[in-house]
Amino acid sequence: MRGAPARRAAGGGKRLQRPIDPALIEQFVGRALEGVPQFFHDVGDNGDINNTNEPLAHASLLVQYLNRLCEQRLGGRRANGWTPSPPRE
Repeated sequence: MRGAPARRAAGGGKRLQRPIDPALIEQFVGRALEGVPQFFHDVGDNGDINNTNEPLAHASLLVQYLNRLCEQRLGGRRANGWTPSPPRE
């Protein structure tokens, strides 16, 4: 079964047809910038959308997205001990 197609967002990125509530994303980003540890779990750790040999780990994609938002918000600086989560091998 195929998922819903993604549509192009402004700036050339992809946006999901049924995006997560922006208030929830803001809550995740705000907590990260306050230094609050957050854990997102999935059954696998494949965050590479081009790797079709393993199931896609949606939690990994969420963490990558949140890390980008935090970095954008900080303009490359670190705040309250926040550092991006390293990619999983």
